[in-house]
Amino acid sequence: MAIHIVEDDHAVADAMAYLLRLQGFEAFTHASAEAFFAAGPPCPEDALIVDLALPGIDGAEVVRWVQAMSSPPDIIVVSAQSQSVISRQLRDLRVKKMLRKPLTREAVLEAIVR
Repeated sequence: MAIHIVEDDHAVADAMAYLLRLQGFEAFTHASAEAFFAAGPPCPEDALIVDLALPGIDGAEVVRWVQAMSSPPDIIVVSAQSQSVISRQLRDLRVKKMLRKPLTREAVLEAIVR
C-alpha cells in the first residue's frame, strides 16, 4: 500500500512521510495538486492524504478528481481551517477521515490503519 501525501507545507509532508515509512508504508509527497495529478492516479489499495488549503488547485478538487476514479483509494483530508469552511468544502464529498491541524502521530496512524 502506498500513501500519497498532497501537502504544500514541506515540513508537514516530510514529517508524515517519515512517520508512515517507519511503519512500513511506502509514502510519496506531492507539493501541489498539479504535482499529484502529473504523477498519475493512485491504485485502489493506496491511500491519499490531502490538505484542503493547497495553492492553485485546492484539496477539494483533488478529492473530486480521485472520487471520479472507478475504484478510488481511501481519502484522508487534513486542514487547519475552521469547521464551517471545512464543511462547506467537503459538502457532497466522501472522505474516510478528516484530521485537524496540528496533526498528531496517533491521529495520522489511526486514520491510515482503520
